[in-house]
This record gives sequence, structure tokens and C-alpha cells, in this order.
Amino acid sequence: MATSMVIGTQWGDEGKGKIVDWIAERADVVVRSQGGNNAGHTVVVDDKAFALRLLPSGILYDNKQNIVGTGVVIDPKVLLQEIEGLEKQGKSAKSLHISDRAHVIMPYHIALDMAEEASKGDAKIGTTKNGIGPCYADKVNRIGIRICDLYDMETFKQKLAYNVEFKNKMLTKVYDAEPVNYDEILADYTKYAEAFETLCNRYKYRCIESDSRGQKGIVRRCASNYARSRSWYISIRNILSSNRWWCFHRCGCRSLTI
Repeated sequence: MATSMVIGTQWGDEGKGKIVDWIAERADVVVRSQGGNNAGHTVVVDDKAFALRLLPSGILYDNKQNIVGTGVVIDPKVLLQEIEGLEKQGKSAKSLHISDRAHVIMPYHIALDMAEEASKGDAKIGTTKNGIGPCYADKVNRIGIRICDLYDMETFKQKLAYNVEFKNKMLTKVYDAEPVNYDEILADYTKYAEAFETLCNRYKYRCIESDSRGQKGIVRRCASNYARSRSWYISIRNILSSNRWWCFHRCGCRSLTI
């Protein structure tokens, strides 16, 4: 499958979304390979503004397949709200496919993100406080919860219990913040799993089908996440087979053949 990659080299806010939307017209598959629901981007179609945070830009085209890959960290509540908002504006999310190996942002990630930022005072880094960094930290530490874990109740309960106990100690004893509630999280995320089931089941089949048909794909990622190279590599390795990368820096752009 011929593939183009849009890579932000300015640590965010370079206008990747606009470029992906422009290139998506000539693609069959559009992949969001990593990142989370931070600032996002706005795309205007027929005088309608669409604010996209987790959904790939290709979602605004009726004839594209859109994939949220393994390297993305997903806040289920945010993604479902984004899909609902899209549908209210007359667009469909039926072409969306989500990797069940993507890690899930939990309430304790958000709580830790906020608590740590507040503790830094004037040295704060300006995080969006959406739990993205702490979620990736859990992934690297191999204690994170993936979407597929939500479908194995015993595994989910075990992982959740460990994380809630550990994170609450950090929240209360290190940051003097309020703890999170295990039962509330379990109930909420069990419902999210039901909502994601159809979207996740289509993912593997769609990747294999696209590759076998020789379709064109676009992958969007940001340079600030090169440290997560394994994540983005795994999320796209089964659907990329060609040699073109697109790299955009400041006001200029160039294509690199490797």
C-alpha cells in the first residue's frame, strides 16, 4: 500500500490537520498513529467547522477508511463525545476503526496530570491536563490498561485495582489531592467497552484488506512523540509498505524518499 506520512517537527500546532485533510482527498485510508486528545485541530468543510481531537481528518470524507492505531492513547468519553458531535453535524463515523491494543486514559491519569502540574508552580510545562503523559508513562511501565483489557473482566478488574491503589497513594500522599473511586471507574469503563466493541472488531480486518488491495494511506504523527517510536511503529507496520514520508517544518514542506 503506497503511503504518505505527515510528521510535525515543531512540537505541535504546525497545522498537520489541514495538511492531512488536503492529502486525504487522494487517499483510501487515513491513520492516526499516536497522540491523544490534546489541542486537536479544526477543519472547515462547506462552511461547517469540525473540531477534531482523536478522529483522523479523513473522517470528513464519505469514501475513506479511518484508523485510530495502537500508538494512540484514548479517552473513551472524549472519543464518544467527538463521534456524537460529528454525527450531529451530519457526518458519519461508520468508516472509523480502532485498535483494541490502544491504551486507555483513565481518570487517575487526568488527576495525576493536574496534580503534578499544579505542584510545579512557576516551573509548570503547560500540559493540557488530559492525562496523556501519565497514560504513556503507564504504557512504558507495562501497567497500562488497553481497550482489549476492557473485554476481559477479570484482567480489567485486576489491573484497575492495582492502578487505583497505587495512583491513590501518589495522589493523596505526594500531591495532597483527592483519590479516585474504583467502583465508579469500573462501571463507566464497562459501558465504554460496549460502545467500542464494533469499532474494534473491524480494525484488523480493515488493515489487512487495505494492504491486499494496494490502497493509498496517510499516517499523521507529531515529532514530540519520537520517544514512543515502538508505539507508532507497531500501529502502522502492518499497513505500510512504500517509501514516501511527508515532513513539514514551519512554513515550508518537503517530501523525503527513504
